[in-house]
Amino acid sequence: MKILENSYLLIICFIMLLSCEHENQCSCFENKVYKYPSYICPDSINVNCWENRIKSLQLTDQYLKCSSTDSLTTTCFNYPLMSNIWLYSSIQEGFDHIKLIFNGFTELFERTDKSRVLINLYQDIDPLMVTNFEDPIERGHYMTYLIAVEITLAQYDVVDHLTIEETKTLLETALKKYRDKSGVPNYSWVGTMSTIGILGRILYSNDYMPFVDRLTTLADLNQFIISCDFDGINDVNIIIQTILSDSENYLNELNNKSYGTKD
Repeated sequence: MKILENSYLLIICFIMLLSCEHENQCSCFENKVYKYPSYICPDSINVNCWENRIKSLQLTDQYLKCSSTDSLTTTCFNYPLMSNIWLYSSIQEGFDHIKLIFNGFTELFERTDKSRVLINLYQDIDPLMVTNFEDPIERGHYMTYLIAVEITLAQYDVVDHLTIEETKTLLETALKKYRDKSGVPNYSWVGTMSTIGILGRILYSNDYMPFVDRLTTLADLNQFIISCDFDGINDVNIIIQTILSDSENYLNELNNKSYGTKD
């Protein structure tokens, strides 16, 4: 039965490829969100099951080449193992693992328009929507999705390549998201650390001197910038307030000056 299912999938893919031959080579993939195959272990004690599942979830070369950045971004956040960011000692370590086993984010970070697409997506997410879900599992899924978007935006692959206008927009957006989250008990510290992570990484990437100076005196601040996680932080409130204050000050400075793009 498994052989028949795999053969059927291969036939469907072959037909799709043939239909594309009469059009632009990428027309069948450009604006499509990738449909991940389901993978069921043929034997519950099969030690190769996990490795085989990871392999089955890799994006095809054709999709990586042809997908638009918008569709690729949605595809990345639909990755079935995305919630595994919570299985490690920090959400940064969890994201590093996802990036290691999944080829979607590597491709996304190479796109020149990634910042625009990610920021637009982030702006459209409403943290307050979590209160609309009565089912705690659905609330958890929504929060995990938002946090996944935020930890992606906090990567240096993104923040190191922002224009000044994008930097201002992302600072404004993250500050607003934090304010919205802080009024919803469901988020708590765990649900806000990725938001604070974006802000802290922007300050660090841009060498904002008041913040850089604080890194030499606050050991926990250094730890947080590395991990984007409050686990092991002695005084979380100090870290939050320090990053919020410096982010607001840096945003005000940017708004009071005329800039082009970062070198």
